[in-house]
Amino acid sequence: MIHEFGGGRTAFWLQIHYNSDGSLNLCVAPEIRPIVEFHFELSNLSPKKWEYRGKTNRIWIPADRVSEFDLKAFESWAEQTPKTSIWLKCGKHLKEHFRGDELEHCLAGDFNFSTVAGRVTDRTPLGEAEYQLKYQSAHLSDEARTKFLTLMGEKLLHLLTFLPLGPYRQKNLRVTTIPITEGSNPLATELAAFVAKEKGLDAFYPKLLHPKPQVKNLGIKEKLEAWIQIYSNTHALDLGVAEIKGRDIVIVDDLYQSGATLWTYAKALKTRGARSIFGLVCVKSMRDSDNQ
Repeated sequence: MIHEFGGGRTAFWLQIHYNSDGSLNLCVAPEIRPIVEFHFELSNLSPKKWEYRGKTNRIWIPADRVSEFDLKAFESWAEQTPKTSIWLKCGKHLKEHFRGDELEHCLAGDFNFSTVAGRVTDRTPLGEAEYQLKYQSAHLSDEARTKFLTLMGEKLLHLLTFLPLGPYRQKNLRVTTIPITEGSNPLATELAAFVAKEKGLDAFYPKLLHPKPQVKNLGIKEKLEAWIQIYSNTHALDLGVAEIKGRDIVIVDDLYQSGATLWTYAKALKTRGARSIFGLVCVKSMRDSDNQ
């Protein structure tokens, strides 16, 4: 018997093969393997360890070791994870410009719209919160604003629990946002501050010293070229007093479209010495292609 979890528009994919002799084979997407191993330490149960088979990572747990494995907890985790998070990877439209390891993992809380039978319907609760705070904030009461911000912030905290962050890496962790121009205070800054405060983490809010490109109406290729050119200028980015060399960094944002902005910033942080970088975003747009 085979039980499959995830797949579709999320990079999270996992299969459990229940073999007739009582042993188990677990197959996972390569991007997910570090997460699975961090939470369940399966290598300790298998004499063969992890193997690369085709496009998946596979591990065999012999029958006499299955009793040492909390299978019910694993099944529950595998079932709930793709229901409460969307795992994103470097899309085909970005691969020309990135190696794929600029972001160690990137997670979104939900899509911004729901679909029924392939047809886009209403905004999801997170999508509605993002829309209201980003575009209708001036008309919101303090109570409504707090409600939406808390909903988005708590989802980001939930996503943070999936990341492979042991005690040492948590001490080494910093929270940041996409660089902003002087005087602006986007939604992502509030969300990053929420996460940092709740988890007791240091945060830094980089300033973009170069005029921000008008990327709203640009396609992916033009947007990437614009950001890459900006970050290639060592004087275009002010990280303040933040020490990022050797640090693990979480980039918080409210919306992920093509990923062009997030991946170029992650690459810029890597070139400045960051050890590993994670992306946490509230919602993923239905389209991957930005304005194309």
